[in-house]
Amino acid sequence: MLVRSWVSACLVIWASLLLMLTPSLQAKEYVLSFEERNRYEGLVKRYPRLKGAYFLHVLVDGKEVYRIDLSSGPFWNVQVKFSVENPENVTISFRLPKKAGDPILEIGNIRVRELNGGEVALKGKWVGKDVKPWFWDFAPLPAFRNGFALRPAYGAKDFCEWSFRGKLQPIANLQIRRLFEYAGCYQELGFYDDWKKISFKPRNPQPGDRVTITVRVRNAGALDAKRVKVQLKVDGKVIGSKTADIPSMKEVPFTFTWRATEGFHCFVAYADPDGEIPETRKDDNWLLRTLVVGEVRKAHPYLLFRRDYISKL
Repeated sequence: MLVRSWVSACLVIWASLLLMLTPSLQAKEYVLSFEERNRYEGLVKRYPRLKGAYFLHVLVDGKEVYRIDLSSGPFWNVQVKFSVENPENVTISFRLPKKAGDPILEIGNIRVRELNGGEVALKGKWVGKDVKPWFWDFAPLPAFRNGFALRPAYGAKDFCEWSFRGKLQPIANLQIRRLFEYAGCYQELGFYDDWKKISFKPRNPQPGDRVTITVRVRNAGALDAKRVKVQLKVDGKVIGSKTADIPSMKEVPFTFTWRATEGFHCFVAYADPDGEIPETRKDDNWLLRTLVVGEVRKAHPYLLFRRDYISKL
C-alpha cells in the first residue's frame, strides 16, 4: 500500500513537471481591419449597389471568422477578431462567391493588430484565385492603396479570393496622420482632425513673434520605436530635427521654434525621414499644415499632396 502511494505521488510530480516544460499552445488573438466598397461594371448603370444575398467571407487558416452582407453599401471600418495558434504560419483569405453579373469589390487599408496591442506586419505573399485583373491589385502593392479588388474571372466556378500566406510580425508604425482609402471614410467617421497633430503657439502669430510648433507622433505598432527622428520643414527649408523613443501605442510631442514672417507658409513634418525604422507602412509618416501670418484671410488647415510633391514644399 505504501509503495502504491509512493508511485502515485511520483506520477503526479512527473506529470506536473511535464506540463511546466511543455510549451504553451495557447492561441494568440488579433484584430483584422479593412475598408470595403462594392462596384458593378455595366453600360447603363455605372456602379449600382450589389443586391440580394451577396456576402464577403473572411477566413483564417481555412476557418470562416466573419461574413459581411454587401447589399447595405460600403463599410469604412470593418473590425474582425480572430485567433491563431502559430503566428509564424497564417493564411488570411477574402472570398467573394461568383454570381450573375460582373461584381467588383474593393478591399483597402488592410491592417492587423494584436487584440490589446499595436499593429503587426504581414510578412509573406498574397495569392489570387480566379481573380479578374483590376487597376490596383497587388503585384506590386500600390502606394496608398493597401489592398486589392475582388472580381471573379471568366470561368470561375464557385468563388474568387485573395489570400495572404505568411507570418504576423510585431513591428513599429509611426503615424502623424491616419490613412483611409476613400473620401467617405473621412466624412462618415469624422476623421478630419489629423491637422491638429501640428499645432502653433500662439495660434495666430504676428510678424516677428516667436512661434512654438508642436508635432505629435504616435507609434501604432506592436514594437517600441527607438531614436525616432522627426524633422520639420517650413516652405521647403528644414528648421529643425528632434530625436526621441516612442513606446508601442504611445504618442510623443516634438517641439520646434520659428520666428514668424509675414505671408503664407507651408509646414511639413516627417517622422523617420531617412527610412531607418522598419514599419508596417510609411505613407502616414508626414503631415502638411499651412499658416498665414499678418493677414486677415485664413488658409485651409489641411491640404493633401502626393508624397512626391511634399519634398518640394
